[in-house]
Amino acid sequence: MNIDILYSHFLKNQKICTDSRKVEKDSIFFALKGPKYNGNLFAKDALKKGAKIAVVDHDFKYKDERFFHVYNPLLCLQNLAKKHRKKFNIPVIGITGTNGKTSTKEFISIFLSHKFNVAHTKGNLNNHIGVPLTILTINHSHTIAVLEFGANKKGDIKELCEIANPTHGLITNIGKAHLKDFINIENIINTKTELWSYLIKQNGTIFLNYDDKLLMQKSKEIFNNDIIKKCNLHGYGLNEQNNIELIEGTNLLHIKYDRSLIKTNITGSYNLINIICAVKVASYFQVKSEKIKELLPKVKIKNRSEFIKTQKNEIILDAYNANPNSMCIAIKNFLEIKNYKINQKIIIIGDMLELGKEEIIEHQKIIQLLNKSQLPKNNIFLIGSIFSKTQNQFQIFENKNTMINFLKENSLFDKIIFIKGSRKIELESLIQQL
Repeated sequence: MNIDILYSHFLKNQKICTDSRKVEKDSIFFALKGPKYNGNLFAKDALKKGAKIAVVDHDFKYKDERFFHVYNPLLCLQNLAKKHRKKFNIPVIGITGTNGKTSTKEFISIFLSHKFNVAHTKGNLNNHIGVPLTILTINHSHTIAVLEFGANKKGDIKELCEIANPTHGLITNIGKAHLKDFINIENIINTKTELWSYLIKQNGTIFLNYDDKLLMQKSKEIFNNDIIKKCNLHGYGLNEQNNIELIEGTNLLHIKYDRSLIKTNITGSYNLINIICAVKVASYFQVKSEKIKELLPKVKIKNRSEFIKTQKNEIILDAYNANPNSMCIAIKNFLEIKNYKINQKIIIIGDMLELGKEEIIEHQKIIQLLNKSQLPKNNIFLIGSIFSKTQNQFQIFENKNTMINFLKENSLFDKIIFIKGSRKIELESLIQQL
């Protein structure tokens, strides 16, 4: 069975599954492999649960006309997505960067939804598996796509571009993340700017963050006058003429936009540049400012700068991910909030993962930042094995469960609580005790 035959099956019932526990009737099951799992072991079970076809390794022993034998099921999934992508002549916006990818993607998708039927990345489906899965959800009712591209190592963005074929793109910023695999910041810059290289070759459109020093330095190497004319470059930034300014000191982000006061439902002044970027993109696609003003207060991103009011406290939850740059910026922003007393502020932060050899150094820098704050020592809580190895005077918990047990016996009331950590720490589970 070749890819054309597999694609014809897909077109009859456009359902893809990579988890045998979530099989839908007549779906195509891809038996993917990872360090701790082997999808081939669940292929027969997927068929029993209603899958039409199971894409398995070529050395899979069982024979059945419903088994689609390939050398690499993941590569097959990616090739299927490439084939599907070619069927659509619509704008595809690729978004990458160290911080702000998801927030920017959500802002852009919501703004564009006024004028377009938008296909966009759901959750954190932004890697070599998630991007193909997202592309395969595009259908002929969609008129634009907004795709988030994540990267853990060199070459990742180039690979995702070759699958998704973006026509437009932007890099939110450059910072330290996934240093375990990237090793250094230069590799991060080179990997993220693979999006630029792809768009230049395709005569695509690039939105450039003028406020990011590393991006601006790299742009001087890449964008000569001929390329700027060729690839349709559009800049944005805090100091550009965008009619957007921050109202400082509030826990929720308030901005002035085009002479109107907009009260959002997200936190963090660091999100201002993400909003400016989204407004730039939406304006490029001719979404009017009045509609953006109407949509902006409705934006709410789960686990990302999310404001939550419980019966006991107010919470700023940013438990979607964490790296040194985003952690530092978020803590500073929290400390600058003015409409709370200093003893009302609580900081709960978890380990920043995938930093490799620099993990202790980077965590110690966060400790130094916290030491400079005016918060009482017992208002700061650290969670995780890496923070446990740092030199500090704060309360430390091995994991989220030990913190939960502590909160059960030591309730917090009338506090504004900032929570941030890497995704695997799952700090959102603390909310039920707060």
